Amino acid sequence: MRRVCWSGWLSVALLVGFVALVSGCQSAEEVVPRAVYQQVNADDRERNYDLAWQEIRGLAGDVERGDLATVAEDSLLITSRMERLGRGEASGLSSRGVASQVTEWEEANETRSEQERVARIRELSQVLPEYFDPGDFADAQDIALEIHVIARSLEP
Repeated sequence: MRRVCWSGWLSVALLVGFVALVSGCQSAEEVVPRAVYQQVNADDRERNYDLAWQEIRGLAGDVERGDLATVAEDSLLITSRMERLGRGEASGLSSRGVASQVTEWEEANETRSEQERVARIRELSQVLPEYFDPGDFADAQDIALEIHVIARSLEP
């Protein structure tokens, strides 16, 4: 009967566990570029609130007029401001949860026509102030991010 080297098996198990743990902690790619969230973090809370209010109304107006040229950029800036207002600091939004949600929205867009995407942006841009105004920044952030994903899918 052969002897089992338990210390060797233990070392292998620990190494495999460590690799699995470390690879699971890697963050996804940043959704918000560094320049955007640094700009948002440079402004104080009151300024971010005022600018977000203006940008949300401007976004809704652009969408109503059918001017979608800057919607992807504008909604990303609003997303960053919502994170800043909700958490106290904006980031690149590189968590696995955000990446998973973005992927889900991208997949949903694949089954929608261009008119359905524009209608969804219109719907979301009208709902966004209803979450922002009472201070539900987390949900407003999700709405702005979904607008960004859809608007990006409309770009040539």
